[in-house]
Amino acid sequence: QCLLRWDHLIVGVFLNINWPIEKIHGSTCLCGYTQRDKQLLEKSGLVPFYLQKNDYGIVPGYLRRRKAEKEKAKQDNDAWLTKQQETVKPLAEQEKQNILQGLKRRFNELNFEYQSLPFTISPSQHKKYNYKMFLEEAMSQVEKDIALFEEHKYIYHTNNSYI
Repeated sequence: QCLLRWDHLIVGVFLNINWPIEKIHGSTCLCGYTQRDKQLLEKSGLVPFYLQKNDYGIVPGYLRRRKAEKEKAKQDNDAWLTKQQETVKPLAEQEKQNILQGLKRRFNELNFEYQSLPFTISPSQHKKYNYKMFLEEAMSQVEKDIALFEEHKYIYHTNNSYI
């Protein structure tokens, strides 16, 4: 049905008339000549879509935050390492030898006292029995310390707790 005059147009009535306002163009395609296939040019990657965005070349915020957190963690770790290196120092060889001689001297004193005790001690003599057990424990601890000093070449100590 074609309307020839506008004055006959009744308001509120739906008409199936397609009035093209401007010419509609199809999407630009990339055509392959050998297989005769088509691909949209925008999806092919040949149109510089991302280069024309406003935020092109700007580093995203989450990457900047992650980089700042990583740098802060590295600085904290470096500060902790320098603090640890300042507090822990190697023991000088002369000091190590002096301590080792003192430990051997202490072991000889404890051994002399242990051998000075009677050969048999009855359970009724509690003081002597307890003293004998104390000497055995002290001697075993001094033996462990001597073995530790002789086994390791480098021994480190802190400023707070010196041997």
